[in-house]
Amino acid sequence: ICSYYIIPVVRGSADYSSIAPPHSYINVEDFKTPEELANYLIYLDKNDTAYMEYFSWKKDHILMNRFGWLNHATSFCSLCHKLHSDKREKIYYNLTEWFLREAQCNKDLNRHTIPSSS
Repeated sequence: ICSYYIIPVVRGSADYSSIAPPHSYINVEDFKTPEELANYLIYLDKNDTAYMEYFSWKKDHILMNRFGWLNHATSFCSLCHKLHSDKREKIYYNLTEWFLREAQCNKDLNRHTIPSSS
């Protein structure tokens, strides 16, 4: 999400300042009432300068994950795709049948397993 021009609206007791860049999110707890929060969000929607201030951190910060550079397309694009797809949940009554015939995994499992000692 941080790679896009989306401002996360967060709620809860987490210390967001320790995990997110400064001025990169809106914490519900910073507002006295839901109406105050709604008015602020409407203000941001109508004021491009104020909205873009939430992304000034991008000039001084680099996003990384535990593996190195953040691949922003992977998780966010996947979420977006799932939200916009009509794909329905599937139920597999025979897991063996599904695994052997339909699963999109490596079919040659014997090459990657270690024989158990007798």
